[in-house]
Amino acid sequence: AGAKIGLGAWTTGKNLGGFNIWDTDTVLANKGGVRVGAKFFPNVGLGQFMEKLKAELLSRREKFKAFSMDAAISMKLEMMPRALKAAPTGITYDRFFTTMDGYLTNDHAVVVDSGFPLLGAQELHRGEPNTFIAQASGLSIGYSVPAAIGVKCAMPEKRVMVFVGDGAFQETCQAVSTQHHQQQNTVVFVLDNKIYGIEQLLVNPNPFRGEDKVDYSEPALNTIYPYNKLNNWKYAKLTDAFGGKGLEVRTMTELKVALATIDASPDDNFIVHVHIPETDIPASIEYRTESPGEDETENPDWSFC
Repeated sequence: AGAKIGLGAWTTGKNLGGFNIWDTDTVLANKGGVRVGAKFFPNVGLGQFMEKLKAELLSRREKFKAFSMDAAISMKLEMMPRALKAAPTGITYDRFFTTMDGYLTNDHAVVVDSGFPLLGAQELHRGEPNTFIAQASGLSIGYSVPAAIGVKCAMPEKRVMVFVGDGAFQETCQAVSTQHHQQQNTVVFVLDNKIYGIEQLLVNPNPFRGEDKVDYSEPALNTIYPYNKLNNWKYAKLTDAFGGKGLEVRTMTELKVALATIDASPDDNFIVHVHIPETDIPASIEYRTESPGEDETENPDWSFC
């Protein structure tokens, strides 16, 4: 529609999607006032703004109806080739979360960690409020696993599903011991790409570009940096020490079998080791590969991209 409107939204680096909040087509309304581009109106409350916005939208309803179904279908068809091309045979972030979106019910609460899991999980549909928990402002890795303990205490009727990266899980994995000790039936999905993915993406996204990868004369810019590679744990084996059950999945078929196994053990806690390709990223962050990373801007070969 040519405008971006945020109602009571936090403007953090995680939810801005790369756009400039100072653009004149961007409106951010909070209880403390309304910002339109660089202009700020402190005396306009969020409630007042929403009432005026509602009235304006109703007045333009007929104009909005002019966007025909044919146009919507055309847009969807234009997007299909790219979506089909991006669907590999193994587990990826997007395929994993698409499967989970169809699996989750109102009997579940979701706790998501920072990094690629949070970016992949943002399309999950939740049927009840307060059942998607993430530290979307602080972005402290490792938050999700111990946070799930408190979520289960607050919602004992829910089965808590945790989505956490391997690097974040290594920070606070011992919280699984408390989950088992408290007889919580929490399920922790460790999405293991064997690297600190988001950190690599920010400084040098080249390894994530696939067929569009730049062939740099400096070899280090063509691969994952050594300092972003993690020690490979046997995550599913940790339940031998902490308590609970461990599962390991490498394919979509194995993932579906794992979900059936989880459902068959409603009182047990689980660690599910999910293998993700090292250079796979959620589609929601692919736009970051279209511009140079911090290290690339200092390399003369960047003009080749």
